[in-house]
Amino acid sequence: MLIKTCPIGKDLVDENVSRAVALWVVGLSLAFLVSGNMLIVAFLIFDFAARAFCLKFSLLAHLNRTILHSILKLKPKPYNAAPKKFAAKLGLIFSIIMASLPFAPAIALISAVFLIFAALLEGFFGVCIGCILYSLLCSYKQTN
Repeated sequence: MLIKTCPIGKDLVDENVSRAVALWVVGLSLAFLVSGNMLIVAFLIFDFAARAFCLKFSLLAHLNRTILHSILKLKPKPYNAAPKKFAAKLGLIFSIIMASLPFAPAIALISAVFLIFAALLEGFFGVCIGCILYSLLCSYKQTN
């Protein structure tokens, strides 16, 4: 399996929280598509940046961690943070592209649709496209 060839760091994230956050990303992205409200995109950019570079500042992660652990009493499901951070960086890129709506509506729409598709896969099925790409990149680096 490709994921085993990637370096595993000491940092872990809760996969349950990641999946719940993905569902929020779906909802926020859909709200942006319906309303065109750039504040939604600004929030997504901030939150993806927080998850990519400094998890403790992610409002969505904090909200979902509180709901899942304190209210629903779900136990954390640890997962290697490196692929999730890589996926958050991809989400950040797609969110920044979404901000181009006033200048390039078609590109912003394609970016939003891809982000929604990726977040739906993560949220409902636990399939992280960014994590898969991370694994492929790791295995490619190790063979070259």
